[in-house]
Amino acid sequence: MRVEGGLLKHKGRLVIGSHGELREKLINEFHNTTLGGHSRVQVTYHMLKALFYWKGMKKEVKQFVRSFDNCQRNKIENIHPPGLLQPLAIPNQAWAQVSMEFIEGLPKSNNKYVIMVVVDRFTKYAHFISLAHPFSAKGVVNPYMENERMHMMTALKDNLRIAQQRMKHYADKNRSERSFVVGDWVYLKLQPYKQVTMAVIRNVKLSSKFYGPYEVLERVGQVAYKLKLPAGALIHPVFHISQLKRRVNRGRQAQLEPPKWANLSPDEATWEEYHHLMSQFPNFKP
Repeated sequence: MRVEGGLLKHKGRLVIGSHGELREKLINEFHNTTLGGHSRVQVTYHMLKALFYWKGMKKEVKQFVRSFDNCQRNKIENIHPPGLLQPLAIPNQAWAQVSMEFIEGLPKSNNKYVIMVVVDRFTKYAHFISLAHPFSAKGVVNPYMENERMHMMTALKDNLRIAQQRMKHYADKNRSERSFVVGDWVYLKLQPYKQVTMAVIRNVKLSSKFYGPYEVLERVGQVAYKLKLPAGALIHPVFHISQLKRRVNRGRQAQLEPPKWANLSPDEATWEEYHHLMSQFPNFKP
């Protein structure tokens, strides 16, 4: 390091001290402006590195970009889809668990135009029973019960377990494990064209990829969570973990509760996108 023109420089780059907020302002200037264009960590770091120097610059740039709220809303994660495959329990015997479906609207054949399809989960054997309207539960049970149960239950069960484990092994290669605890805050991935009750969106095409953040209220099963959604949201609050992304805080305590609006009850408190809110109400002072 040496002094040039009253400025401390390191290999021609200006040295920035650790006092004050100058470092964070510089990172913000090279990331959150037209100059930076919300670039990723490496691009932001190399632009800063070309002009300035301080110890631990790359680590601070990485933390700043990862915790920047707008980037978290609009940038996807380059990882396998979260949520490991959860196989159903294997039945203890054949025809203990079945799936049933009716295929209707078929051309008549011997005055029958409906086919009832019954598939056994254990053996994967299926029955196809022709029916005609009107038919009752009793009328379809008798033909179903006339079919013979299959033998060699132990061998079939072992084969099904092997196939299930093989399927899970290959499926989990393209998945990643993720979990949250009650009280965590997450972003929620939804389709803005369909979920219009979550927030007021002026331009759907340019809306954020993730809504929120929302608080985790409960874990449902192994790969689903119940979220605390806004009071007016007309959507079921339980979501698969693949639709959730953890909120990253920037080294300081974030506001954990949504703002409360005047003349409304606390239950109607909601999160709103700041820039969209200011465009509609220029005189609003949060």
